[in-house]
Amino acid sequence: MRQSVINRCFIKTLIFWSLRLAESVAVVGILFAAAHIAPTHFAATQIAATQIAATQIAATQNVSADSSSYGRRGIHNLLTNVWLPGGESQVTWVNLGDTGSTASLRGLCATDDQVLWSCGANGVVVRSRDGGKHWQKCGPLQFQSLEFRSIHAWDQDNACIASAGTPAVILKTTNGGKDWRLVYTCDAAAAFINALRFYDGTHGLAFGDPIDGRTLIVESHDGGDSWQPIDSDSIPQANESEAGFAASNSALSCERSGWALIGTGGTQAESCRIYLRSKDQTAWQTTLCPLISGPSKGIFSITSLQTDVSQTERDSSGTLAKFVAVGGDYMPGAVSRTTAAYSLDGLTWKLATTQPPGFRSAVISLPKPIPTSQGQDSNNWRLLATGPTGTDMSADGIVWQNVSNGGFHALSSGRTRVFACGANGKVSVLQIRSMTDTP
Repeated sequence: MRQSVINRCFIKTLIFWSLRLAESVAVVGILFAAAHIAPTHFAATQIAATQIAATQIAATQNVSADSSSYGRRGIHNLLTNVWLPGGESQVTWVNLGDTGSTASLRGLCATDDQVLWSCGANGVVVRSRDGGKHWQKCGPLQFQSLEFRSIHAWDQDNACIASAGTPAVILKTTNGGKDWRLVYTCDAAAAFINALRFYDGTHGLAFGDPIDGRTLIVESHDGGDSWQPIDSDSIPQANESEAGFAASNSALSCERSGWALIGTGGTQAESCRIYLRSKDQTAWQTTLCPLISGPSKGIFSITSLQTDVSQTERDSSGTLAKFVAVGGDYMPGAVSRTTAAYSLDGLTWKLATTQPPGFRSAVISLPKPIPTSQGQDSNNWRLLATGPTGTDMSADGIVWQNVSNGGFHALSSGRTRVFACGANGKVSVLQIRSMTDTP
């Protein structure tokens, strides 16, 4: 009997240490893979990411994954967070305070790290003055039936919003949303404003779907107090079924350099079109972008990589994209074969070598590069893209890596922080923690 008990204890001990050894080997294997896997073969780590989708979704709902300990829960804790290659940073979306709305939010503007404005369905406009801890509803009561998907704010008092649908209206407030003034309206049957952006404090553009065969583009030179349609003769003829997408207020980019770019889709074709105009031009021109176009496919967001263009010679074949576009097919369950493209001059576009794994509705240049490898500045993350199924980062606009299953509609950056808005009135902030940080 005693020998039998001893044998059972020995077996239990052997099993216990075998399991501990297996756990250690698994952890080492995962760490080795994460540190050495090539970007083009990142799909393997996507399997792990898929397995923890529920945890990542919970993180976007203000439930932070427990990463304070890597003891007996080593494997569990490792898999409940997404770590960037090299094991140096963890990316998490943290839900901010209750916005008081369950509307789908499509427009987002952070004037700094504290003042946030967002807008969406059912005439909803919300504002925060403390970084998203507390929110106030401030939408125009007389336009509650409209979808506001475009917004630009200068500070806590001054902002412009634009509607997606008919009538197409642009409104402005100068007192934090207490009152809104109608500054532009278009009653045409096809009127539909897709985006509204500003180059600086006074000069802005808004664009909508084609009317009478020309893309609608209106311009303001007085900080949004008034808007005038651009001469249609300076705008190229629209292709059949060509249109923009009002998913994130970012299918239009107005750069401080004077460039303006508009991404479209809608037409059944292997390529989308980009409208562009430099500061020295009055007429718009078009160029092709190799994202697939269709009724629900095209370019949904476009931006510039805010870095010294003289540094564009350091690629994996030596290039750092100057402009980046993302998109795909927004239909739920649809497979998007092309989701990201880049350009060095705005005129010639190529598909990203490694693309986001699904439809992406927004892309921005980060306010501050995020290190991915110590001492290798060229590998710093500079771009962030998101869509309903996930979030991705890129150092150059050419190679993208999925970093979170948390998905959103729109993005905006303050001075140092990055914010996102999405379904059910949700607004979140990007949290990046280094593995060397003290838990």
